Amino acid sequence: MSSGAVNSGAVAPGAELTALQVQWAAAGAWPPIEVERLGEWVLRAGLGFTNRANSVIPLGDPDLPLSAALEAVEQWYAARSLPAVFVVAGRVGFDPSADAVAAEAIRRGYAASDPTLFLTASTGLVASSGGAAAEPVGGAVMLELSAELSEEWLTAYGSYRENDRAAARAILTGSPAQVFVTARAAGQIVGIGRLGVSAGWGGIAAMWVDPAYRRRGLAGEMLASLARFAAEAGVPRLHLQVWAHNAPALALYRRAGFIPHHAYVMFTQDVSETAKRR
Repeated sequence: MSSGAVNSGAVAPGAELTALQVQWAAAGAWPPIEVERLGEWVLRAGLGFTNRANSVIPLGDPDLPLSAALEAVEQWYAARSLPAVFVVAGRVGFDPSADAVAAEAIRRGYAASDPTLFLTASTGLVASSGGAAAEPVGGAVMLELSAELSEEWLTAYGSYRENDRAAARAILTGSPAQVFVTARAAGQIVGIGRLGVSAGWGGIAAMWVDPAYRRRGLAGEMLASLARFAAEAGVPRLHLQVWAHNAPALALYRRAGFIPHHAYVMFTQDVSETAKRR
């Protein structure tokens, strides 16, 4: 797996934590609606809205043989009309099939996603990477920050990512603290983003810029404005997640100060294969 434009030579904030430990520490920034434990595994559900809120973090021992543990997980998700999804994480470039949970998932017919990079950064570094949030961007766009999720922000989010509105609202407002950035031009929303704060981390997500306003530095300004909010709230570290193949986004985040902490792949249950086994 290539880390694209991101500089992997520096030490990532949170380097003292394993990949799965950081996944769990970051979970509150994009919180599920429901959480249950299977031994040391963490099962998350959020009405199917995003894999991040509807997947298992296999932190340690599930207190069951591996095959039985996956069976129990599948039953838990089936009761919620969802497929089982597992987060399998490791160093950038790792082979997911070498992981015991992934190997069992593959044996059971699960499908692997494309790899995602989990990036971290110093809040102060990102906060200093853009101009003042209250000033015009490119002379035409203004940024607004709000702790409240507005209907128009949610509508803008739904314009590029289909979602169950109730589930999206529950997850987007479910962190201990969160802030939403909105970019406007002539009164119209042309960009959005969100920061969720949890466990001493700020998680950047839901970043979107209208295609007509891209390559003007707007995404970088929104990113910096969210980081400044985190800095003022005393949050020292940031994280975000991006497809490993998304070179333009990786270049933006590298310039802002993000570097890879780890990579991960999602393994999703094929419910038709599960039905064949029963």
